[in-house]
Amino acid sequence: MNEGRAEFLLISLWDSMEAVRRFAGDDAEKAVYYPADKDYLLTFEPKVAHYEVTASTQ
Repeated sequence: MNEGRAEFLLISLWDSMEAVRRFAGDDAEKAVYYPADKDYLLTFEPKVAHYEVTASTQ
C-alpha cells in the first residue's frame, strides 16, 4: 500500500462464464469500466482474473 492510498480487491460471483461473457463481451478477460469510474479510480487494470469456485455441503 502506498502512503495515502489504498488498494481493494473486488470479488463478484457469477452463475457461469457465459453470464460473464453476456456482461463483458467475447473477451471475458478484458476489464469493463463504467463512465463514473474515472471519478474514483486512479488506475485502470486492463485485465481481470477469473476463478472457478466450488462448494460442498459435506
